[in-house]
Amino acid sequence: MTRKLLLATLLTLLLTTIPAAAVQAESAISIPYTTFNLDSASMKTYHLDQVYSPTWQARIDFHLTFNTTTPNTQACIILPANNSEYTPALLIYLHSAGDLRIDFQDESGGAAVRIADSKWVEYDGGDEVIIDMYTDYLNIRVYNETAKSYTYAVKNFAVEGWKIGSIRAYGGADYATSGYISVKVDTGVADMSSTVDIIIQVVPILAVVAVLGVCIGMIKKVGQGF
Repeated sequence: MTRKLLLATLLTLLLTTIPAAAVQAESAISIPYTTFNLDSASMKTYHLDQVYSPTWQARIDFHLTFNTTTPNTQACIILPANNSEYTPALLIYLHSAGDLRIDFQDESGGAAVRIADSKWVEYDGGDEVIIDMYTDYLNIRVYNETAKSYTYAVKNFAVEGWKIGSIRAYGGADYATSGYISVKVDTGVADMSSTVDIIIQVVPILAVVAVLGVCIGMIKKVGQGF
């Protein structure tokens, strides 16, 4: 085997192996405070850069200033399925008083069902809420100021994971005065509390390392033959 042919073969092998461990492109949306002054009938829809299939992760980063003269203010972030009906969907309500309400609306489009009541706090060091969508369940984690880490608001909620291509949002009249809420969506998420998911996450990386080792060994042997 000539050196050129060997290098071409190794390059092909690497190109077919490395993508398994590659991180997918992230979509980031910044929702301005003006959106949270709209009611549900006037909610806005923001399209992501691409459509994400399970598994995907959405991270909510809060930088909004609520209007202190308006009572019971809140911001609603909706993570809908990628279809014209926007169902099923998750509805995340961040109340100014620190309450966190999480509702689930099924594909029928009927009334949403409460799946969690929790608390949230502003976290300057990162995201306040993290949603992990898998093929047959979902988890939602919230930053816990006391523990200085994320705790589960929802864990192993059985649902058929959906594709996501947009984010919807609303609030209410005079709910916010400035700021924004950032929502980032990415794929390649693994639930590291699961042994199976740890294996799924790590094996592709080990495969790349193994292939690189084989490539280096073969190149050395070829080099010794010339």
